[in-house]
Amino acid sequence: METKTARNITALKSLLQERNISIPDSTLTALCEDTEIDDLLQEVVNKIIIKTEKTTPAAEVNLSDPDDLQNVQDPSVDPEEIDASAGQNIAEENQQAIDDLAAKTESEETLLSEMAAPPLKPGQVPLEGSPVTTQVPEHRQPMAKINIANARVGIPFHSEIDIMLDNGTPATIQGVSLPEDIGIAFDPITSTLAGTPTKSGDIEMSVTWSCYPTISYTTAVLLIVNPDPRSLWKIIDPPTDDRYYKSNIDSKMIVDGGVRIAAASRRGRSHEHVGSFRDDDFFISHNAGNGWSVLLVADGAGSAKNSREGSRIVTKTVGDYLVKQLNGEHDLPIESLIDKWDSESQRAVGPFFGDLFHKAARLAVNKLNSEAIEANEPVKSYSTTLLATLSFRSGDDLFAASFWMGDGAIAAYGPAGRVRLLGTPDSGEYAGQTRFLDNDAVKDADFNKRIIIGKWKDISHLILMTDGVSDPLFETDNGLQSTDKWDALITEISPCLNDDALAAERLTEWLNFFSPGNHDDRTIIISW
Repeated sequence: METKTARNITALKSLLQERNISIPDSTLTALCEDTEIDDLLQEVVNKIIIKTEKTTPAAEVNLSDPDDLQNVQDPSVDPEEIDASAGQNIAEENQQAIDDLAAKTESEETLLSEMAAPPLKPGQVPLEGSPVTTQVPEHRQPMAKINIANARVGIPFHSEIDIMLDNGTPATIQGVSLPEDIGIAFDPITSTLAGTPTKSGDIEMSVTWSCYPTISYTTAVLLIVNPDPRSLWKIIDPPTDDRYYKSNIDSKMIVDGGVRIAAASRRGRSHEHVGSFRDDDFFISHNAGNGWSVLLVADGAGSAKNSREGSRIVTKTVGDYLVKQLNGEHDLPIESLIDKWDSESQRAVGPFFGDLFHKAARLAVNKLNSEAIEANEPVKSYSTTLLATLSFRSGDDLFAASFWMGDGAIAAYGPAGRVRLLGTPDSGEYAGQTRFLDNDAVKDADFNKRIIIGKWKDISHLILMTDGVSDPLFETDNGLQSTDKWDALITEISPCLNDDALAAERLTEWLNFFSPGNHDDRTIIISW
């Protein structure tokens, strides 16, 4: 015998086919077992039976035939009293019942589909008997702002990776991926980047992070590695056929008995970068017979077209003149007066060196004027400074007479912790200017104020330098008074002076030290 559920299935299937609705048999069975669906079907059947008895009591109604369901009539109405409108009402009632049943069927199908895999909210425990879902809760990826400090090639680098999310959730850095080995690595323990960069540029790296237990995200971040400033400087050689050609570096070493003199000069980076010449020059000489040493440095004006030749002319002219005068006969027994060195001898020695320096300066200025006339160039295009020192050692004592025109420095150092400046940096009328050796300087009534003479014990080093050395080492004129800075200089250059044969060469290499903002020519003379 056909069961109630089977009859319901047959009836419901016929109704759904009429409405062009197709559902799986398993779903159809589940719907027919639903009590609410069963009640609806029974209500439809009851109405059909009632209406059938009133209209065609002897007729057999097949609930599985949609045509029979549509053609049944209410048996409570007399056939003769049935008119067109009554028939229409019965059809409408039947159709409404069928529509209600179809709508209920669609709703139940949707409900069953949703019940097959109900989504669970975060932290929700599945109910007993409910299907267990393996769906991972979906999370919106937060916007991450990641900050990393800039690095520089050749400089040890250490930076925390600072990450902030737009939702305020704390985040953990899980890893960092760099496109290539640049000397920097990620430390997962400290969440930092550390190392010494070997390559400059904007390095795009990937930072993996998480703010949820089981989800990770990856964000691209730029690590800016600045180049070594020294690598930015070009090295361009000046033309070799220039009228006033000068080599980029120069050095000279004198070792004679107990006297050692090392001189070194090299072109500054600012000149290398544009392919211009070294403007500095120097002169050193020592006479073992009488003990006199002549030390000169000159710095040609950077703004003067021919200053490199001006510094060469001045150092050679003044140097040759002073050597000749000191090696010849004097009206005064200079060496004896220096050995005696009382108040009377000091008064006699002063005018001698004042006259000597003045004549040497006037001769050098005349040479500059002559060169300017011959080359048809302005004499100011040969502008240069001049720092000169004449020294004489007697036992443990050092005598020195200095002339200081322009910037740079002259100092007698020793013993450790003591220094004596043999002059004053000479600035011009405006900031950034300096005084040069010219006609006005020679005619200056205060010319002799530029000369200092003295005699001291335990002087270990006599030092002359252009401002290309003094500016980065001492920074200001007041810095030249700092014994700590002079101590540091002597400590730094002492390894260069350990080997007499290589002292000048090593001193030239030392002059290549890097100092931001200080890229002028550098020249230094050390007597020890």
